[in-house]
Amino acid sequence: MSRHRFYLQHEVFTLYWIIGLVFSACSTTKNTTHSKYLTSPLSTENLYREINKKPNISYFRINSKIDIQAEKWIPPLSTTIYIEKDKKIWMNAQASFFNVARVLVTREGIQGYDRFNKLYIKSDFGYLNELLNTELINFDVLQNLIIGRTFFPIAKKDYVWLKTGADFLFSSSQPQKFETENKEYLYTVDFLYNASLDLKRVRLVELNSDNALQIEYTNWTTIGSVRLPKNLLISVKGKKNTTISMENNHFDFNAMETPFSIPNNYRKTEIK
Repeated sequence: MSRHRFYLQHEVFTLYWIIGLVFSACSTTKNTTHSKYLTSPLSTENLYREINKKPNISYFRINSKIDIQAEKWIPPLSTTIYIEKDKKIWMNAQASFFNVARVLVTREGIQGYDRFNKLYIKSDFGYLNELLNTELINFDVLQNLIIGRTFFPIAKKDYVWLKTGADFLFSSSQPQKFETENKEYLYTVDFLYNASLDLKRVRLVELNSDNALQIEYTNWTTIGSVRLPKNLLISVKGKKNTTISMENNHFDFNAMETPFSIPNNYRKTEIK
């Protein structure tokens, strides 16, 4: 996959792409305790298998309120995120009750447009990696990150784990390698899970760099048979520091229409 670097000069448009990486699932459903793993110990093999499991759900829809702390002030955003499993991620954002941006993510890459500035973008996943100071984002990673699942496989040969209080900490036993066609990147990685094996925190630090990414999931709840986090906090550190917090207020598993069409009079933004 070719890698393109984009820099969007219009703040609303740029920040919406950041938002696309950090949606978490939620519900107004009453919290319940998921005690499946609390009463019987897991073998190492079962432990690795359980943390790599994905929910068997075809559709996710999430309504979220988003607060972004960055170099410039950004108004709160209300966003609808819709996932058709393994096929597409669709997003629509509003600020002060006005639609401001729409995004469509597929395995081929990202398309989106900004109604305020009449701009649009088409790119591969290089743009999202640029924003998060990583090289690991693709469709599968993004899809699992949104719903609070282990977003790339944790294998015994690459990670060691230990019990810390009631939690399980998985740390990379050696730097993890992520490659583009032009460069190799090395990260130390750790995943922290609670006693129910819900993901609590992911931390990636790039070697020989100031780049770091930390994602925290809190307030897990059970909806039907699916465990989902109500809140998410993402911190990006590097040339620019950004913190994004999510407060989610609705979640369901129903299919919905996802209209997407870039207007003819919009101008493409593609600056390396």
